[in-house]
Amino acid sequence: MVVLHRRFWLGLPRDFHGGLAVDFFFMLSGFVIAHAYGAKIAEGGMRFGEFALLRIVRLYPLVFLGAAIATGALLFGPPAIEPFANPAPDVPPDALTVLMALPFNLAGFPTWFFYNSPFDPNFPVWSLFFEIIANFVFALGVAALPLRRLVYLTSVFAALLLALIVGSTDFGRVGTNWPTIAAGMLRVAFPFCAGVLIQRLHAVGRLRMPELPFGILAAALLAVLVMPISYNHVVEAVYLSGAIFIAFPLIVAAGAAAEPGSRIMGCVTFSGFVSYPLYVLHAPILMWFDRLLPLPGLPGVLHMAIVLPLTTGLAWLAGRLYDLPVRKKLGEHLRRRASQVAGTP
Repeated sequence: MVVLHRRFWLGLPRDFHGGLAVDFFFMLSGFVIAHAYGAKIAEGGMRFGEFALLRIVRLYPLVFLGAAIATGALLFGPPAIEPFANPAPDVPPDALTVLMALPFNLAGFPTWFFYNSPFDPNFPVWSLFFEIIANFVFALGVAALPLRRLVYLTSVFAALLLALIVGSTDFGRVGTNWPTIAAGMLRVAFPFCAGVLIQRLHAVGRLRMPELPFGILAAALLAVLVMPISYNHVVEAVYLSGAIFIAFPLIVAAGAAAEPGSRIMGCVTFSGFVSYPLYVLHAPILMWFDRLLPLPGLPGVLHMAIVLPLTTGLAWLAGRLYDLPVRKKLGEHLRRRASQVAGTP
């Protein structure tokens, strides 16, 4: 993520398919959420309110922290050196407007009327906005759908997404800006439902995939993401369709049967833990680096060599020292409240 958003430091081309990582993780999220909660919700063992609270506790502490860090950077002042700045959000200069937008940022909502780009200043939150909506829709109805109806629903979303891909001139930005924000729901709908469907088929033994090494699956995903974007609209539409409708489902399905070897288990565990804090916090952290650690005159490669481990380390610390304790406290509070409600005559 840091490399993707600061690729100009390394002289990498701007136009490649790194943004498709979001579509893959929408699909992976559907699989994981269905695996963790699908049966409980479908069988009545978990109410919507309980599920919603669990998801809010899981996602929002870091969203709050990211909003606070980004707002602090905006109030601190402009970047110290422009070549190493974020692609600048169109942010009104006055502090009052920045503070008025803060409640929207804390909630992970589009910043209506305050910014020209809906999810500035912490732009990666756009995918979490659609993720939480997909989670809630899953709990309200999709989890209980019979398998046949889930197949029909996923097929309908696939057809609509295909139409969106064919009609879009910049699919990677769908959902991230005002003109395409409504289409963002369609961008999450198919991959999330496809992930749920893959999990359901896997659970009932109707999806058998070869056990491929974890490294091969990771390499296949990386190969899809680093492919340059084609300026031929037909070629690009075919590539996007192949990635989203064929490659990603195969990788997720094969991953369900894959077990990382003992040699890379530590790396997988670390990556799994730090990935969410890094995703939510890397843009706000980079905003502060742009202001406090510009390192003028340093080659881009060395700049990346300094900033990447620092950003990753800070994200890990935020996850370990802030996110885990906060979620633990909130979880304990919710369990006490549930016990009190259950004991009320």
